Amino acid sequence: MKQKNKGFTLQKFIPGNYLNLVKDNSNFRKLWIGLTASYFGDSFYELAIVWFAYSITGSGMQVGFILVATFLPSVLVGPFLGVIVDRFDRRRLMQLAQLIQGLSVGVLALSIAMGFFHMWLLYVLTIIQSTASALFLPAQNALVPHLVKREQIIQANSFFTSSRQVATLFGAVLGGGIVAWAGASVAIAFNALTFVLALLFIQFIHDTSKIDTDNAKKSQAGILADIQEGIRWLRNQPTMMSLLVLATIGNMALGPINVLVPMLIQEVFHANATALGLFDGALGLGVLLGGLGIGILNPKRIGLVFGIALSIEAIGMFLIFIAPVLPIAYAGSFMVGIAIVSKGLPLSSAFQIMVPSDLRGRVSSINNMIAGVTIPISYGLIGLFGDMIGAAYCFLLSSILFVICMVIAFLKSRLREFKLEKHETTAEVN
Repeated sequence: MKQKNKGFTLQKFIPGNYLNLVKDNSNFRKLWIGLTASYFGDSFYELAIVWFAYSITGSGMQVGFILVATFLPSVLVGPFLGVIVDRFDRRRLMQLAQLIQGLSVGVLALSIAMGFFHMWLLYVLTIIQSTASALFLPAQNALVPHLVKREQIIQANSFFTSSRQVATLFGAVLGGGIVAWAGASVAIAFNALTFVLALLFIQFIHDTSKIDTDNAKKSQAGILADIQEGIRWLRNQPTMMSLLVLATIGNMALGPINVLVPMLIQEVFHANATALGLFDGALGLGVLLGGLGIGILNPKRIGLVFGIALSIEAIGMFLIFIAPVLPIAYAGSFMVGIAIVSKGLPLSSAFQIMVPSDLRGRVSSINNMIAGVTIPISYGLIGLFGDMIGAAYCFLLSSILFVICMVIAFLKSRLREFKLEKHETTAEVN
């Protein structure tokens, strides 16, 4: 008799139905490969542009202005772009967005290499890129439910989240090496090429979604009415609105992780940049494993998972606050990473499933607009609190805020018991 192969196989750790999404669905596979390439380019770009801007200006404020320029388009024009997403071919809009981003990043790389770079040009190009991104993201969110089955949407988003995190972990290291060896312009030019590559992969996707062509013929006056229609849908979904509000508060409570870690490492632990890298690495590893775990488990009890994730975030933040030594802080950071994706990924997937196809672009852009408003405000406030009371106590305040959100999520039965099976889906199944 032949002995069964007892060697290592990926299926021992990852169920076949999870991997089959990429193996059997060629449309999703093309989108995933294209976006994964783009994620690596983004990680190169984010490191290179911050390093370059600070190197030539020596000003942290100038770097902060770049972050502001990144958020502005989703706030100012995001809802209008959501209307466009719901009126026209999502796949073509994604390609248009990738083309605009590739060209703007290419111009930036060329300006650095040829010596005609100016900071005003960086601000203008950042706004252009961010506007294109504000078009791409709702178009992607609206398209994915047409490419995969309803029960695969969480798994599909898990692939995107995990790929982005792998790109962040490894791309930052590779990008740093390229910036040090060949200069920022080369790393930025690489990002431009990945946009083109993603565009080509998207070209070969066969989109089965149908857009009502009458929508495209509406008058300009109908745009505001279309935005209001998306807002009305949200207002008529009290459970989803409540979860969205709690998620928004939770995202604001993540401010210390995003802003105050360098202060914490230096002032509390008296450590160097190596400790900072390990802290960020623990967070990234948590996000990666959390994304894979959610994709494999494919949970249906969204409300319960949401509440558990809030509790993990509260514990993680408290661990960082009380940590007497760095390894405990790393453990807290790892827990927060797991919870971030465990909270956000199922909720965003639920929106894709529940929102009608002709409203997905608008609802997605409204959600992005809320994040674009609240996240910069939270960054500014947490920086102020950090200067006033110290980094460690800001992590304590964050933990308390997560506890409050967790209590609300568990006490409200309609939130705690929220399940995807209980709600009609408008996701299309190929």
